[in-house]
Amino acid sequence: MNHPTNQAINSKLQSGEIALRNEQAASYAVDYQRTKGPWWDNLEKTLLVKGARARKGMRILDAGCGVGRLTFALAHIGCQVESLDFSPESIRILRNSHPELQHRIRAIVHDTVDPLPFADGSIDGVVSCQVVQHIPTREARSIAWANMARVTKPGGRLATIVYHLIHSLSIEGWFNEQLFYHRYTPEDLSVELSEAGWTPLSMSVWYRRSWKNWPPPLAAGIEQLFSKFHLMDDRGIYLLATACRV
Repeated sequence: MNHPTNQAINSKLQSGEIALRNEQAASYAVDYQRTKGPWWDNLEKTLLVKGARARKGMRILDAGCGVGRLTFALAHIGCQVESLDFSPESIRILRNSHPELQHRIRAIVHDTVDPLPFADGSIDGVVSCQVVQHIPTREARSIAWANMARVTKPGGRLATIVYHLIHSLSIEGWFNEQLFYHRYTPEDLSVELSEAGWTPLSMSVWYRRSWKNWPPPLAAGIEQLFSKFHLMDDRGIYLLATACRV
């Protein structure tokens, strides 16, 4: 009797998310800025680009790229970007946006829990923004981190943002029976990354929402100050981690 692989189980569990991402793709970038605030959209991209130490000429993997919020930020500074997402509609929109940057981008429909289509150690750095938190099993999340590690050069950096566990929220569950979520503590995320071949370097908590509707420069400045000094960390809904490839 044949038993389904972990990837097959994961794909079945995530089929609802793929349908949801396809449906939301056309308006996702605008909706994200509207709901989170343009100051957070810009700050989040800045934090991840800086965390991965991305520079002109580097080959950077955007794992779970969606419609390209991070991809275009990386391409704009001169990176060669490998963009992967399991939503065909998101990839279609990415390929048809910012034509002036497309020569620096290769966008592929691909799931991060499947073996990545790159040679070992061929990627300079990795960014992954709010992706692995939606993978439904710990085993599959570990596979995704390990897949990213395998293709990254020794010493290459990973910068990722995932959901942060705060006391008033559940560790994991489903949004509208379509979108799985898992919320991490810094300790749990460190363990997963270490087991997958990464050396964790830093963890910081972000997006407290208290100043969501304030003027963007003020909101971004206060958020950076609070994160630097770990103020109101119990209210921050995102966890930013950087790690180095072993």
